[in-house]
Amino acid sequence: MSVTDKLDCKQWYGTLSFGNPPQAMKLNFDTGRLNLLVYKSWFVYGRSHDTAGSSDCFIFAPNCKTCSLSNHTAFQPSRSSSYKNITKQWSTGFGDGSTVSGYISTDIVTVTASSSSSSSPSQVSIPNFLLALVTTMSDSFVSDIPSGLVGLAQDPLATIPGGTTVFSRMIHGAMLGQNVVGIRLVKGARNSDGTIGPGGGEYAFGGVEPQWIVGGQPGLAWTRVTSRNYWGIPMTDVQMGSQSVLPSSTPPRAIIDTGTSLILTSQALAASINKFIPGSYLSQQSNVWLIPCGTNSISPSKTPSPNLFFVIGGQRYGVPVRDLAWKQVDQAGYWCVSGVQVGHFEDKIRRDVT
Repeated sequence: MSVTDKLDCKQWYGTLSFGNPPQAMKLNFDTGRLNLLVYKSWFVYGRSHDTAGSSDCFIFAPNCKTCSLSNHTAFQPSRSSSYKNITKQWSTGFGDGSTVSGYISTDIVTVTASSSSSSSPSQVSIPNFLLALVTTMSDSFVSDIPSGLVGLAQDPLATIPGGTTVFSRMIHGAMLGQNVVGIRLVKGARNSDGTIGPGGGEYAFGGVEPQWIVGGQPGLAWTRVTSRNYWGIPMTDVQMGSQSVLPSSTPPRAIIDTGTSLILTSQALAASINKFIPGSYLSQQSNVWLIPCGTNSISPSKTPSPNLFFVIGGQRYGVPVRDLAWKQVDQAGYWCVSGVQVGHFEDKIRRDVT
């Protein structure tokens, strides 16, 4: 299933279909916590939605008065012969104070593959899937392109009673060739005005795309999941170039989260990484790390910054330091928000910043 980003690497969305006959909807896919980028002046903050369950699936209802349906899509239950309303109210809150609420229903969910890289069927239909129809939501969601969210964390995070993820249902229903999901997110090119162009990618349910793996599928490295809620994994080290920057006070673990655009970590590790980038500084006004937008792409006479590496399962996974220059914040195009910021928790989170 192909995914697209048109918001400066902030939100990757794909299409699922609901009901019979199917109604296609653009939805945000999130493997970790629900996170929202909120703006204050010209600085950008990543805020963690700590109370939300990111194993839930919610879509906009036709009677939602706050969903800005002029530029979003609402699911039409009356047009689906397989729809069932459970008549149970549902709501969830987020760390920044925003909320969504509505009611719980069931219907068929259809996932359509966009490539033949896996051994799974090209189309999978999940009957009687529990989901929420949103009737009220906070203004902070209105500017988003998707018309709902698909949680892909682990089932215990669901706030819908008895809820599961589409991935979990496909596994337990023996609908996949392999019980894996391969995720590829490709960053768009930076435009002359400092914005980032559209990106693309793929959620391959039931397999991986071997053409994107060095050495093909045999070259795929595996590591164990150590969390019952998130896709939490152990991490051996964090390095800038060949030098370790992981403070002893920061736990060596991470959460794989496609729902946020930044690497959120402890104060100590954020400082250790950003201080390797010439010109970086922590804004006293916003408590946000800023770095030059032209990091490692300007004067060759300057000493280049080393790249960032995460060591997982004995393998080093690199992030080019130029990709840490994220959101441009001044009209001159000199300063950018760093892709490494302080989070609301001590876990390091490697996200879709690259």
